[in-house]
Amino acid sequence: MRTAGPVFPGGPAAEDAEGGGAESRAAVFLFCYCFFRFLRYIQMVALKTGAACVVIKHIKDMVKLNLKTEESTMDTIKSTKSPAAAVKSLGWSSGLTAAVCAVSQVKTFGPGDVLCRVGRFEDFIGLLLEGQLFVQSEHGAAKCRILPVDVFGEIAFVLPRPRSADVIASKAGSYLRLRFAALRDMLSWNSALAAEWYAWLSSRLAARVVEETQDQRTYVALIAHDNKKQELMEFARRHHDVLQHFDLTATGTTARRLLEQADVAVTRAVASGPLGGDQAVGQLITTGNIKAVIFFRDPLNAHPHEADVQALMRLCDVYRIPLATNAGSAELLLKRLETE
Repeated sequence: MRTAGPVFPGGPAAEDAEGGGAESRAAVFLFCYCFFRFLRYIQMVALKTGAACVVIKHIKDMVKLNLKTEESTMDTIKSTKSPAAAVKSLGWSSGLTAAVCAVSQVKTFGPGDVLCRVGRFEDFIGLLLEGQLFVQSEHGAAKCRILPVDVFGEIAFVLPRPRSADVIASKAGSYLRLRFAALRDMLSWNSALAAEWYAWLSSRLAARVVEETQDQRTYVALIAHDNKKQELMEFARRHHDVLQHFDLTATGTTARRLLEQADVAVTRAVASGPLGGDQAVGQLITTGNIKAVIFFRDPLNAHPHEADVQALMRLCDVYRIPLATNAGSAELLLKRLETE
């Protein structure tokens, strides 16, 4: 029997040993490959026999949930006005925009909330981000509407006195609240921002003065006696889209009810009829600021300010202003105004 001798590197026996090791490693690799292929086959069979339905349903549910979440997020982004974007829309520099946003707070409100009250010393300037507000005089007349990116309360920063009108929310939303103290502190340490701020404020106040003293707009006046106000509201709702194309003026509580009940905002409001509202509309006629009058009169009851009503109707005749005193004639008048 032949005895195995020593194995020398590079010799025949060494080559045989190395070849056997390589064959063993190849066999192990092949076994592992076949085993994992078998496991994959078992997995595929399980999926085909029903497990796949559960997995796929779970995946679909997750996808739907993610899509709903993304849609909700996009709706939130669309409905939320960025404070920085709103501030920058006023024409301010990026420096002033960043400084104002840093010292301001975002406040929310609901319908009917009062942001400013007549007679109070309010210490802030507001910038409407979302929703809708209206300004109501101390006599209850809705003077004007405040829309997103409009500023309110800036006059009190220059003239510290009690507010002369209420600011009331007609639709829920939010606004940027800038307190006077924080604003003054910010302006005290940056002269460049202070110069830009006061330049903007001066131009805004000048525009307000010109608007009040040199009004170049022409209005459609909406007036109604107490027993006819509801009929005027119904008329305004039917012709909402048409009326919104005109600058409107109205007397007393009529202006507020138009906004609350018909979502029709007046550009300029005057006092109630018994408090001189009819005379105020007559004054606008004499200055060329009225193009038509819609006056829903109550002919069956006496009115304490009937003399003012007759004077207003007389001015319409003198200045050739179209006058509608009931729903039928108002319909025809609006159709005529649409064609102009």
